[in-house]
Amino acid sequence: MSHTIAVAALALGAVSAGCGATDRPAADAGPPLPATTSSAEARARIAELEDARSDGAGLLQILARRSEPEVRVRATVALGRLQRADYGVTVTGALVRGLDDDVPEVRAAAAFALGLRGDHSATEAILAHFADPDVGVRAAIVEAASKLDDPRLRREVLYALLDPEERVRIEAAVGPHRWDPAADDAGEVDNALVRVAWKTPIVDGHAAPLPPTPGGKAVGEESGEVIWRVVFTLQRRSAERAREVFLAYAAASEPTLARLFAVKGLGRLAPDAAGREALEAALTDGDWRIVCEALNGLGAYAMVGSLSPIAKMVEHPSAHVRRTACEALADYEVRAARVAPVLARARNDESASVRAAAIVADVRVRGSDAGEGLLSLAASPDPVIRNAVADAAAYLPRQKALTILLALLADDELTVAETAIASLGQLAVPEAREHLRALGRDPDNGRRLAAVVALREGAAEADLPFLRAAFATAHGDIGPEVRFNVLENAGMIGSRAALALVAEALDDPHPHVRRVAARVLAEHGTQAARDKQGRKAPVSELPPPTHSAGAKWVDTNPFVTVRTSRGEMVFELFPAEAPVHVYNFLELARRGFYEGLAFHRVAPDFVIQGGCYRGDGNGSVTWRDGALRHEIGPRKYVRGSLGMPRNEDLESGGSQIFVTHRPTPHLDGRYTIFGELRSGFDVLDSIEVGDLILDVR
Repeated sequence: MSHTIAVAALALGAVSAGCGATDRPAADAGPPLPATTSSAEARARIAELEDARSDGAGLLQILARRSEPEVRVRATVALGRLQRADYGVTVTGALVRGLDDDVPEVRAAAAFALGLRGDHSATEAILAHFADPDVGVRAAIVEAASKLDDPRLRREVLYALLDPEERVRIEAAVGPHRWDPAADDAGEVDNALVRVAWKTPIVDGHAAPLPPTPGGKAVGEESGEVIWRVVFTLQRRSAERAREVFLAYAAASEPTLARLFAVKGLGRLAPDAAGREALEAALTDGDWRIVCEALNGLGAYAMVGSLSPIAKMVEHPSAHVRRTACEALADYEVRAARVAPVLARARNDESASVRAAAIVADVRVRGSDAGEGLLSLAASPDPVIRNAVADAAAYLPRQKALTILLALLADDELTVAETAIASLGQLAVPEAREHLRALGRDPDNGRRLAAVVALREGAAEADLPFLRAAFATAHGDIGPEVRFNVLENAGMIGSRAALALVAEALDDPHPHVRRVAARVLAEHGTQAARDKQGRKAPVSELPPPTHSAGAKWVDTNPFVTVRTSRGEMVFELFPAEAPVHVYNFLELARRGFYEGLAFHRVAPDFVIQGGCYRGDGNGSVTWRDGALRHEIGPRKYVRGSLGMPRNEDLESGGSQIFVTHRPTPHLDGRYTIFGELRSGFDVLDSIEVGDLILDVR
């Protein structure tokens, strides 16, 4: 969704989409290359086909088998980026053949591509290649296997925790975070990870101190790089079996990331005295990210004894910590008398983000008593504060909330109006739903999108006129996202009339809207969906770049400086891995597009996000007025990775950017990475909502 890590898709002509899963595309993106074609010409042709999301009527499959190794790698990756719903067994077969290529880099690319497509028909082939002699190929096989939900593959991934090569063990450590923690073999998975976690972590060649394992038995050694990923995976799985692991690593000095994820893991478990003690101890950590995670955990625990330690964090030097402390205090409604004075101080904080968090927390804690001043705050000149008012109003008595929210629906700042719409959706009163339905013909797609999402809870037949109006008039900016969200609502209603609206969307010009329509109909047992979708397979009307974006940086990566109101950040860009994204970013920067745009979203210990010309997270443009196809590759998210936001459509990139506060393995293979921070980490850590991008050069 656009209000998480995503941005809106712009309307596209249509990519090579709509084929049934076993169909070959009907359209050809161009004639095959002659036998005398050079490697450079072949790579350029691959780039054109990839941008058009076409296999060139089989040309990519040919290049993946009969060309120079470098070309085979590029063709293989391009095949992997063809979505399985549009290009089925033909592409999968070509990638499976690539697993037997003589060149390890080609085999690794084939494994990555199979994992990216998530095609279960490749399960047997992946199973057969776990013992590849090349470490890079084995690592790619393990990663691909972890993306498929098959018990045989899961067992092989767990066996890979014993691989002699660290690179393979790293993939085996992080892969299980993708699996269902409630599956029949969940206990086996968690136990295998816990056994690795109890090994002595080796950091920079030295054993890091760690409290003894239960029973005091040594169980071997493991690299810190593997350990922190194991702890990451255990916390993502909310593994109760890892409670002692979390307690041990939360108290350890090294590795830092293991400590961070251990603290985060404790916060995801049921509260107990030992967990509370460990989280309170983590409040003294020198890493602000760890303090934020400790506060999140203590807020979730809501144990009365932790109130004073949390309150002290409202004076912390980091604004992110102060903000998170206010958010944690919001869970202490039963101690309103003690919490209110702390939040009153926070409402005078120098940081607007902290003041905003305090406003919301105060209303959550004191309810109507805190709401008396909200109406005056709704007129604040600071949109961050008005947005907090719109958020907080949802916790007021219904009539008071309606008065405030209806006033904010017309706010000049789209993000404020859309938050007010979201809060209206939380009010279980008919009057609120009527106001939401009235937005069906709102001239702004962002407000309309917010109304569609707000109506999803309790979706009803009475919503259909609104949904039809929203679908029919959602064109241009954000249009496709409005339309495919309308289909989700219609699917939840599930009536004959609602499904008729969904069926009409099979003829939508946007491929992702068609895919959602087909999926929703299939979920309701409608068999005509695939047949109708398969009859429509247009090639994109958007021309690919007339030149290879970023070609002049083949041997040297460009560096760019993002100058913000907090200071400068210098990024290295990766044109060889994401040429169109790099070209788009640099071209928009050259035009001055980013000057004066705000960071509209900051999630402490996760990301900062900016580059939205609307300011609400929905706006996104490119140098050629069409959304960017993803260029997801094997590179992993680390601290300072420069990524491309998107919505549920993989092919919805644009002008927005996000930068990670820490490694985020759950984003790997899901969002394009096109750069990495090289200097200015202090600036990254200081940026708050509302801070500005001054320029990019």
